[in-house]
Amino acid sequence: MKKLKFFLLIPFIYFFYTRLTDVRNKKLVDSVDIESEEDVLLQKNLYRDSNGKIREFINY
Repeated sequence: MKKLKFFLLIPFIYFFYTRLTDVRNKKLVDSVDIESEEDVLLQKNLYRDSNGKIREFINY
């Protein structure tokens, strides 16, 4: 009887673990901002220097 309970418990734990990781992955994907601040600045021809100030690229 103990062996039967053990073998029935393993698939349940596996199923629970896979569903839990799937839910966590979906939450991570939903919470990620697709366009970062750096991408937005590059689209406007700007960059953030080492002091944190936003500056414009100089085109020669």
